[in-house]
Amino acid sequence: MAESLGLKAERALILAMFGFAPLKAVERGLRKFGDRFEFSAGGRRTILFSDPRDIASILEDHPDSFQKDLFTHYMKDLWGRGIILAEGEVWRQARRRFQPYFGSQFLKSYSLAFRRLSSEAIKMWPEGEIDISRHALDYSLYAVIDTLFGVDPKPHIEQVVRDLDVILKYFLWLQALAGFTDTPEKIKFGPRRAYEKAIQNMRMFADHVIEIALKRDQPEKFMVDKLVRDWMSGNDPLDRELIKDEIVTFLSAGHESTALATAFATNFIGQNKAVARRIFEELEKNGFKTGEGPVLQKESPYLEAVVREGLRILPPVWISGREATRTVTVNGLTLEKGDQAHLCFWNAQRDSRWHENAHEFRPERWLANERAESMKAFFPFGAGPRACVGMQFAINEIGILLAEAVHRFEFESMVEGTPSLKATITIRPSKPMKIRTRLRLNQGIPSGG
Repeated sequence: MAESLGLKAERALILAMFGFAPLKAVERGLRKFGDRFEFSAGGRRTILFSDPRDIASILEDHPDSFQKDLFTHYMKDLWGRGIILAEGEVWRQARRRFQPYFGSQFLKSYSLAFRRLSSEAIKMWPEGEIDISRHALDYSLYAVIDTLFGVDPKPHIEQVVRDLDVILKYFLWLQALAGFTDTPEKIKFGPRRAYEKAIQNMRMFADHVIEIALKRDQPEKFMVDKLVRDWMSGNDPLDRELIKDEIVTFLSAGHESTALATAFATNFIGQNKAVARRIFEELEKNGFKTGEGPVLQKESPYLEAVVREGLRILPPVWISGREATRTVTVNGLTLEKGDQAHLCFWNAQRDSRWHENAHEFRPERWLANERAESMKAFFPFGAGPRACVGMQFAINEIGILLAEAVHRFEFESMVEGTPSLKATITIRPSKPMKIRTRLRLNQGIPSGG
């Protein structure tokens, strides 16, 4: 049956919205066309999937029938041959390299490092107004550079922050252009030149990290040292450029979503005094002391629930793309080779069909009696064999900063409701996200830190 003019106009409007208001576009697509919104982009059949059952089927049941989509490959200049864009056996080799550094043995030492870094970061928070989005960004960069690279972050933070901001602004332009051309990445304009310079700066930093690793050679402590040793030994198909690709990947993608999740969760706590009080009581019950020991253990279920609920309601990675590499059927829908599948985590995680009162920040849904059901529509780290290798790293990093913040400060959000957001690779606050802090009394922590 031919589509009516009204539906054609609605489809065209939604496609136009992707360039300037992508979150509103995917929400409108869900309302008007349901869980599978089909359209043509770049001459390719494209389906926006919002049903968590479809998303899980693609990621968990048919991972070998898909590869990263066309839009993700626009980022090749940034990520090169790194783990995000790698496919097949090349990806499996990369996964095997990194997996040990995100296992329980290293997570324990990382948690101790996060306690140290978060304690230092929180001591820098003044009483009064602060931009939590910027503080969370600095902390997350410190965490990656300190733990995975073993490099002093202080001399590099300002430049890295500037370069990452340039890169994300470029992808806003790229996203808008993608609606008008199949090859937006080939258009040379102002943001593109700034983007190329930012990548050059980040690769220079990666060179600096490699030089330190070459002299230090401590693979039992630092992931980058293992990459360098394997490269130098010739036992792994690594080279210097690929190691730089991986460093830039972890520096850009590895910290960004964690920083945003930390900022969003802090803001939610600042909007919910009862949540803050319950976290504080849990910390006190467990004998929390600033700077000592890990936090996210079995005895801190509510703190972990707060982290997960923040990731659910405002997932930093809000969408992910796949391209079918063969004919495959997803819950009755057949995709042919080359078809594009856009997996909309934003819609799936914020839909009240799957989470009761989905727009309500309610950490209790992640406690024992509701957790299993909540997990069915929860994709902040993807799912299946290509789920984020650093998932537990990120959850611990976020939770530890929240614990330090709640233990030291009482704070309230200066944002009413949901913060104003902009969406590119991730969702970010479109303006500074501020909280108002007040030092807790009787905690034995003087105002000067």
